[in-house]
Amino acid sequence: MKILLVKGNIKEFYEKHDTNSMFDLNQIIEMLKETDSTDRIKKMLPDDNSDYFLRAGDIRRFYSSFAEAFSGFILFLDKIRKINNIYLINPTFTLEHNLKKELGKFIVDKVYSYKNISNVSLVESYIWLKNNKIYGQNNALKSIHSSLIDYLDDKSCKVFLLYGPSGVGKTETIKSFHDIIHPDDKLTRVQFSMLNDEEGVEYVFGNDSSKKSFAEELLNRESNIILLDEFDKCHPHLYNSFYQMFDENKFKNNNYEIDLSNLIVFCTSNFSSLEDIKSRVGSPLYGRFTQIIKYDQINMFEQNRLLEKYIDEFYDKLNTEQKLEIPVEIIKNKLNDYLKPGLNAREIKREIRRVLNRYLFNIELKKYNTHTLPTSKKFNT
Repeated sequence: MKILLVKGNIKEFYEKHDTNSMFDLNQIIEMLKETDSTDRIKKMLPDDNSDYFLRAGDIRRFYSSFAEAFSGFILFLDKIRKINNIYLINPTFTLEHNLKKELGKFIVDKVYSYKNISNVSLVESYIWLKNNKIYGQNNALKSIHSSLIDYLDDKSCKVFLLYGPSGVGKTETIKSFHDIIHPDDKLTRVQFSMLNDEEGVEYVFGNDSSKKSFAEELLNRESNIILLDEFDKCHPHLYNSFYQMFDENKFKNNNYEIDLSNLIVFCTSNFSSLEDIKSRVGSPLYGRFTQIIKYDQINMFEQNRLLEKYIDEFYDKLNTEQKLEIPVEIIKNKLNDYLKPGLNAREIKREIRRVLNRYLFNIELKKYNTHTLPTSKKFNT
């Protein structure tokens, strides 16, 4: 019998192992709540030398007393039916400690690595984002990409704080960067603006193992890039929980201790200056950021580029009739007058949508015979 403690890139584990051909240990655990009949349990189990697995979500719901008794539970099963392999996915450190203490000779640590970022892909990402997606932020883009060039055997957790006005491309940079670097993986994104109450504190520190936590988000990430969005809007008390994560390549709460080697953390914020950052997060955390990168207001030239880009994107979604009724040059000329210093990308996109919607509504209005009263029952009084 082998007990494999599965950690790291869990997505890769599921790609390499067909859990449909294994037996879910949680079914046996649920069954034991109803019966202690060995014969009945034996009938429910697969043949000798089968493989078993237990998902992380089921493990974290264990009561501490059951986690301590889990070794005996495994030996009990192996006595009834000889076990080949048991895959325990992201065990809590309490469960891992007890298993290694009592069944150490059966334990195998199985860690699946995350994909590395090649230097070529970094260069390609920078060029594409600069030319096609994120306008007016060339210095910020170059700072991000150049800081990730691999020339040292450095496994440290890299933490980038992006700051500046709203709507200038910070979050969009990271989402697009991840789509280019890891197109087949989902980006782990945590909205820190939602962590402003007691539940937010509970989520980060993970006092209740039965509830979803920040540690679980880290454990289930599909790539070694995570986005902590609106980092400036969480409860200030939460910043204390990141000292170890940003400094020692690990995150620890009341249930898990997670290795974060090679993790890339992007924190977006609306901090106004370096002084503002230091006063809000405190000097100890301020000094732990790998890079602090400023995003500027979008200048008039880049606003015009964004306007052209967004209009073309919206215009492509119109049908042929609508395009004939609304010449694109009319839209562009009308919206050019809207541009002014200080506008952000969201405001520009919102105004384009407003103007186009007004034109589209007028087209529908022209089709309607204004000399005929509505006949629908809902208009009758």
